[in-house]
Amino acid sequence: KEKLEVNIDSDNYGEVKVIKLKDEKNLFFREDKEKVINILLPFNYDKNKKYGLIIMFDSQNIYDLNKVGKYTSLNDPYGGWQVDSTLSIVKEKYHKEYIVVGIEDADKYRATELTPSSKIYEFKDILKDLGEDTLLNGEMDHFDDFINETLLPYIFNEYNIDLNEIGIIGASSGGLASYYIGLKNHSKYKFIFTFTPATGFIKDESLYEFYKKIDVNKSLPYIFYFQGKKGMLENILYEVNKDLINNLVKSNYKKENIYEYIEESYDHNEVSWRFAFNYFMDVYLRKCG
Repeated sequence: KEKLEVNIDSDNYGEVKVIKLKDEKNLFFREDKEKVINILLPFNYDKNKKYGLIIMFDSQNIYDLNKVGKYTSLNDPYGGWQVDSTLSIVKEKYHKEYIVVGIEDADKYRATELTPSSKIYEFKDILKDLGEDTLLNGEMDHFDDFINETLLPYIFNEYNIDLNEIGIIGASSGGLASYYIGLKNHSKYKFIFTFTPATGFIKDESLYEFYKKIDVNKSLPYIFYFQGKKGMLENILYEVNKDLINNLVKSNYKKENIYEYIEESYDHNEVSWRFAFNYFMDVYLRKCG
């Protein structure tokens, strides 16, 4: 399977600007009512040129090591996704540049922000068996409102964005968020990358109700689904996600808009997602861009 070769030179694409955005209405569940956002802006940004936009979750671990310091309090041994290195190659190979808006999700509100409400969606019993009951207190629809009402207006005001070239990407709980928010706002996004998502913890019946709200007669995002199988957590997600894509297709989502990559030797970590981001950017630009 073809893939881009990752260049580990971390100073070859752009620089990260760190900001905080306050939203008292939609971030009501946070004590500070604000979010840390890490924006990767290409070098020599030109305000007269339009740029693609990528919304990403877990910005504490998506850039190269020296961009934003430690990824978590544990200083994750797997490092980051190195998206800036991949985008450097994308720029050279496809002559396309993206601004990356990374949302930091490493604090105690992670499960709240990146999970839909259990008052609306039913979750599988396996969550309780795994001791992951915190995922049942989600407020992702309000988090989505923060993105639509506060984050994106700020980005559109500050930067020259190609509104026809917006993607949303995440892994694990962030993969659930990219899948859910991307499909909920399907007229806004050109592509969705969902890596080893926690989506499979939601019961199929609830997802079917969610899929009914998608207007399949309109232009739909390209969905890129990546899944490993190595390690306990990744194997659990592999099992609960087995019907994820089939159920979406059964709901009349265009099969030609879906790309699936199952790599059993990959675990639940940044090394896997670094590869997945690298691979899918190449596939997307070759086939869909």
